[in-house]
Amino acid sequence: MLQQAQQAEAELREQLARETAERQALESRFSARETELQGSLQTRDTELQRLRVAAASARERIDAVLARLPGAPSGDQH
Repeated sequence: MLQQAQQAEAELREQLARETAERQALESRFSARETELQGSLQTRDTELQRLRVAAASARERIDAVLARLPGAPSGDQH
């Protein structure tokens, strides 16, 4: 009876060790994926900001060209 209990305990310890290692591997993969996604998000945020600045600059240039056209209203109108 004691030997069976010891065998069961050893098997449970092995199972616990395997599951602990698996959990740690999953946590590591999750952390790596999270870091990857954060980097991607930061890159996209930077690109979005760059595009917003480019769009604002383009609007200013378009407004300047339109203001010089014949028949353009005088003064700043938006």
